[in-house]
Amino acid sequence: MPELATALGRAALARRLGVVVTAVNNAVARGKFPCSWYLVVNAMAAERGLECSDDMFSMVPPNASKREAVDAR
Repeated sequence: MPELATALGRAALARRLGVVVTAVNNAVARGKFPCSWYLVVNAMAAERGLECSDDMFSMVPPNASKREAVDAR
């Protein structure tokens, strides 16, 4: 995930997402992008032919228990 942020450029990510670079840096430090960023990050990765795995995002899997859903946030 940090590699993808670096490859795409943290400033470029921030611009496309409409956030400050600190928000991108914080997501990288947490180890997950917010799920609301998925479409933008996925599109940017696709534009460059880069892999963008779903597990880079803080999404709740469809078979998660209520406790797992809370922990994923």
